[in-house]
Amino acid sequence: MAQNARSRALAGFAEGTHRVLVATDVAARGIHVDGVDIVVHAGLPSDPKTYQHRGGRTARAGAHGADVLVSLPEERGLVRALLRAAGSDAQPEPADADDEVVMRLAGPPAPKIPPQQRSTPTQSSGVRVPTQARSSGAPRRRGADRQWEAPASRGGSPHRGSDQPRRAGRRPAGPQD
Repeated sequence: MAQNARSRALAGFAEGTHRVLVATDVAARGIHVDGVDIVVHAGLPSDPKTYQHRGGRTARAGAHGADVLVSLPEERGLVRALLRAAGSDAQPEPADADDEVVMRLAGPPAPKIPPQQRSTPTQSSGVRVPTQARSSGAPRRRGADRQWEAPASRGGSPHRGSDQPRRAGRRPAGPQD
């Protein structure tokens, strides 16, 4: 999204024209908007500070609000570690799609689609849809490699500025023997 479109979206949210703002971590810090009643984390934040800044949108000048973190059951340990590292005393509560709180936040659940009506890779328009479980039987864990004690390194490519090839078998440009 272009910067001017982001600015218009944020201004519309701040003015109350837009009731919902979907944002990345970019909007977690340094942006002040009054009247935010709820923050929904759709996925685990990358670190405790991001979690605090996202959720802090609801607690401006003594105001109260809801801070909801949506996660998978197999991410329970990661959620507890995140809350502990963020200094939060919140207690995770499991919720089903038909829970009253979930219904108030998200509306009724979408109807279930029988397996024979689901898209297959050949029916989709360029998007691969998984049609069977992982061969190992283990669910894929989002964020399983997160380390909240230290931020991830953002170092550049080890090949940047080097004459070394990036892949084995590739030769640097220049005269050949």
